[in-house]
Amino acid sequence: PQILASASRVQPTVERFAARDVKRAFVQLKQDETDEFPSGTAFYSSRVAPVAPGYSDGRVKTFIQTLSQRDIEPMGWLPVLNDAQAAKAHPEWQSQRITADGGLEDEPGWLCPFNPAVAQYEASIAKESAATFPNLAGLYLDFIRYDDDFSCAGPAAFTALEKRTRWRKKMGRPLVAMDIRA
Repeated sequence: PQILASASRVQPTVERFAARDVKRAFVQLKQDETDEFPSGTAFYSSRVAPVAPGYSDGRVKTFIQTLSQRDIEPMGWLPVLNDAQAAKAHPEWQSQRITADGGLEDEPGWLCPFNPAVAQYEASIAKESAATFPNLAGLYLDFIRYDDDFSCAGPAAFTALEKRTRWRKKMGRPLVAMDIRA
């Protein structure tokens, strides 16, 4: 949200969009990667996620309302699963990847999509965003991709995969990390 570095930039930004006949604008509601702020930082007064310094002033809500008033469709952009803030607060939510030798290591800043608590957390932010910004035309959930094809190899992921593939019944033993890399 560099474009909204201060509340005073809301009106000029919307005017610039309107002058260029912009019809839809994606408004970032949460930090995606750790650049200006740690990933997972909210750009509004969230009761769920940590809030970026200075963003409790309502500038994003004003921006969304002003876009809507100028007939520019505001879409909320909500990055999910790449969330260093939540991973730090809840280490058990951290995604894990399989190493070349078959071990497990944390995937820094990424959350495990198979963990029910992670799904609940991300859903609560989406629900809160929709309630906070009624002028949004929709929410775009992003970052449903990882650096590796197997997004998480932690305990919750293995349990889900074993159940889905009926691994134990077929193989007569639990699924282990080396089974994935083989």
